[in-house]
Amino acid sequence: MTKFNHFTTIVIVFLALSCGIEARRAAGVFRADTFRLAEDENLYWSASPAQHARQLVHDNVWATLSTLSVEFNGIPYGSTVSYSDGVGYSKEDSTGKLFFYITPMDATGADLSVNSSASVAITMAQQGCKMDAEDPTCWKINLSGKVVPVAVDQRHYAEKVLFSKHPQMEYWPEKHGFLPYVLEIENIVLLDFYGGAKHVPVKEYYQIKLLSFRLAAYVPFLHFPICKMAALQFLLVFVLHFLVSSPVSPTHPVGNNAYLDVSELPAVSTNFNRNLAVPNSKVSSDKKVLPIFFFHGLTSSSADGANIAANITAEGRAFVALSFCENECSIQALNIQVPMAIAAVRNVVASDKRFKNGYIFMGHSMGGILARAVIEQMDDHKVYTLVSLAGALSGIFYGPQDADRIPLQFLAQGSAATAIPPAVFNFSNYSANEYRGKMQYDWARKLTDPELQATYSFANVARFPVRNAWSDTNVFMPVFNNMNKCALNDSECRVEKIRRKNNFLRIKEAYLFASPEDGVGAPWQMGQFGHYSDVETLEEIETKFEDLSIIEMHDTVEYKEDTFGLRTLDERGGVFFYTVRNVSHPCWLYDYSYLHTEGTCEFNLVYDTYVYKVIS
Repeated sequence: MTKFNHFTTIVIVFLALSCGIEARRAAGVFRADTFRLAEDENLYWSASPAQHARQLVHDNVWATLSTLSVEFNGIPYGSTVSYSDGVGYSKEDSTGKLFFYITPMDATGADLSVNSSASVAITMAQQGCKMDAEDPTCWKINLSGKVVPVAVDQRHYAEKVLFSKHPQMEYWPEKHGFLPYVLEIENIVLLDFYGGAKHVPVKEYYQIKLLSFRLAAYVPFLHFPICKMAALQFLLVFVLHFLVSSPVSPTHPVGNNAYLDVSELPAVSTNFNRNLAVPNSKVSSDKKVLPIFFFHGLTSSSADGANIAANITAEGRAFVALSFCENECSIQALNIQVPMAIAAVRNVVASDKRFKNGYIFMGHSMGGILARAVIEQMDDHKVYTLVSLAGALSGIFYGPQDADRIPLQFLAQGSAATAIPPAVFNFSNYSANEYRGKMQYDWARKLTDPELQATYSFANVARFPVRNAWSDTNVFMPVFNNMNKCALNDSECRVEKIRRKNNFLRIKEAYLFASPEDGVGAPWQMGQFGHYSDVETLEEIETKFEDLSIIEMHDTVEYKEDTFGLRTLDERGGVFFYTVRNVSHPCWLYDYSYLHTEGTCEFNLVYDTYVYKVIS
């Protein structure tokens, strides 16, 4: 040991002893059972609250995660969970993010699948601070925000982070459906000394550089008045000692300042953080070169995309109008059609290299909801943009608003006879007054028939305004809205919800076109995720029909609870509404007469003015 080290040890030990046991305990410099320097504990008493917060998070590996309990009707529920903030224990690899490994079979996972709001509590008592756990010098921190699944394309990194500190996790049962989660921090409250808790800005927290060593950590007891006099005396002796006996030598930086900044880490994209930028992906961001898949509507065919194809291919771009289930085939249930659509998309992508860097999904009418279902169900999709043209996105219901009168007239004239055989349900068998509630009530009762739901796509895209009855009996749309109910012990159901939501949030933007003069779809607002208000019972569909009103997207349960990711996509700037007057339902695809007045709606005008601009 050098003269410097000998003398340094003497000074530090003397200072510690001279300050008394209570000062040493309060400062955390020495434990009662060993003389360990504060550098080993990384107790940066002269550092900022943000640095204390990062240090406390980094030094621990487990925490108490509190959620709002589903089983106990919203009562807070705390659970002990393991976590990691970076790869291994190196400070240079600390990210400040808290990653967890959670199964939907556990109460915590079940709670988060319903409400992602949560808080995480960590304390220095977990390391043995030798003080009462409530003493302010036994640091403690609470981080709150949203605990959400890590995006599919970032799971490998998150698992690397978790397994580096918790290797046992890698061998936990696959059938339990464990997934990496991350806390999107919104608030940080730290208590690290007397005088009250401190609110740490999240931005400042992430900017902190954790150091391997700091000289200030050697003498934290300088903060205590009882130590100052002794400290000054011995520091004077310390300096004089080296002025007399030590040669002058260059002063080298103390510690290793190398660290990995948060901005340099792999982007971890999640579901609920409104401040999170759209995550990077392998999909090209230049829409001008992206090829397009077209999804036709009910009883239609790939030929419906001919005019758009002519415009797109003239630019040298690829355009594929999918033909996996045309005309009469499209009448069958959508749960049969979705796997067919996925197979068709994969076949094209595998055989045409123009699709390898991503593509656009464009859907018309029923093709809009079908395209979205494919996005949610297809784990390997590379959809950059979803374009919905008068899409049946939130379900068809013929309600009381004036815009629904023309669609009702066509319905009475037999427009749905191809989609639903009259022998199954005859929409034409009603008087004018009975189209103001009676028909809708009868149709809603019919829609609860499991056989009907398993057979006809028109039943799958129908919505009636009794939420629980509709979500319990419709086997398609509530599922892709993630409104289907999961039993407490049904972990597979919860895992599927998470998977679908993650897949939806891999798209970067959605353009939703609709026209009040649609004349076919009702309500026309369904093309922008609007729907009619709900009543309590099926009978009230008839008795309270005239009281029904439109609920816009931002006020729907699906949006407010972010069930499938719509709110997250909107909050990161990825949802665009285009309400275009005087566009009849077929006119998004070809010239067609107006359905509300005389005259012709011209496709080229609609396409050039609106549609083309969002795909180029």
